[in-house]
Amino acid sequence: MIAKEGQVIGNRIRLAVTFWQRLKGLLGTKSLAEGQGLLLRPCSQVHTWLMGYTIDVVFLDEYNRIVGLEQNMKAGQVSPKYHKSWQVLELPSGSVEKYNLRRGDFLEILYSS
Repeated sequence: MIAKEGQVIGNRIRLAVTFWQRLKGLLGTKSLAEGQGLLLRPCSQVHTWLMGYTIDVVFLDEYNRIVGLEQNMKAGQVSPKYHKSWQVLELPSGSVEKYNLRRGDFLEILYSS
């Protein structure tokens, strides 16, 4: 689960930590539903090649502080590289605005087994 100040941003977040998991990313998915997302670690830049939908991308440092935001990233794009980023959270398009995410905000990442 990922939250900001107690407000749940995603409760169905997949974790991609191996090379192959990060390489595949969201390829093969048709969309992200509310509450879904992908957390890639380590990661400082993403692309949306071969994707058929738009996503919001949140770049986080090792302390879960937002260091960059890319809203409504369309298919076929490459994000800027955020050198301070250690992990990237991919969310449904509109999530940045909906949850009022801003640079400097801290996200709470809770893992369940």
